[in-house]
Amino acid sequence: MAQTAGARALGAQTVDTRTLGATPTPSPAVMPAAATRLRTPRAPVRRTAEWRLAWGRYPLMRDESASLVRPLSASQRDSLLVARVRRLVVNLAAREVVAVSADGSVVRRWPVAIGQPRYATPVGDFIVGTTTLNPWWHPPKSAWAKHDRVTRPGPGNPIGRMKTNFGGLLYFHGTPQRNSIGSAESHGCLRMHQADAVDFGRFLLAVDGQIEALDTIDDILPGWERTKLWKFDDPLPLEVRYSLLESEGPETLVLHGDVYGRLTTAHVDSLALLISDVVGETVLHYGADGTQRNVTSAQLWRWLAEAKRRQQPLRFVALATPNLEISPR
Repeated sequence: MAQTAGARALGAQTVDTRTLGATPTPSPAVMPAAATRLRTPRAPVRRTAEWRLAWGRYPLMRDESASLVRPLSASQRDSLLVARVRRLVVNLAAREVVAVSADGSVVRRWPVAIGQPRYATPVGDFIVGTTTLNPWWHPPKSAWAKHDRVTRPGPGNPIGRMKTNFGGLLYFHGTPQRNSIGSAESHGCLRMHQADAVDFGRFLLAVDGQIEALDTIDDILPGWERTKLWKFDDPLPLEVRYSLLESEGPETLVLHGDVYGRLTTAHVDSLALLISDVVGETVLHYGADGTQRNVTSAQLWRWLAEAKRRQQPLRFVALATPNLEISPR
């Protein structure tokens, strides 16, 4: 379907809808209040900065080692080896990273936390160069980290079990702040669940053909003592984008909240025209404004605000499938 004038006004680009047909990951379920309470230690405990990070400030974010030390099964290894991944794509608005195969299909996906608006994760093209198991954390020379110290591998390490570099001081990395995944709370890096960070590193090493590294990871994971870095022989390209409107399959459009506040009135006016042109029924997770065909700018502003507040996208059933992407810079 030809793009409308509204799409051209937004500088929309044509993309393969199969590649970006990502199902947004729902926010982690809120655990009962009883699960968040800590037991009072029977003996005095020296509450170091590491203790407070791992246990005091984030009581739900205890070490996830138990879920990480299990060696990969034969079927899991086979699934890694058959993947023919050609690139990685991060959509900051959707808060996820996907691995894309040569035919444009999504092979794997992982939820992430992105940079806060003040420390927005940069968009652009990058190369995934290295991955490190049990990394040390060296605070950057930034105002937000001026009181932090070098942290050895362990439960209180803010970059978790595994980190994967994609340029300068930018990393995919694990985090003890498990509830931050799916939000905009980092200082620019892309946080992952601890188990996902290890799975992501394993996946990239398998795609790179470094099969012996999988055994090494299984050997090291039970402890924190050994740090191991791998350099990829054939680094994957990574595209980081900020796409608010995406296609999800042949009949659905997904509109994400504008967490970075980059939409202008002109953007929203054009979006409303574009959505009204292709949408047959408006379907919202939280039922605001019901079902209708025409979408006004005022309604769209309200829906965007609600999507941002709830950190959940809007979904529209499309009468036709447009090849589009809305990426305000």
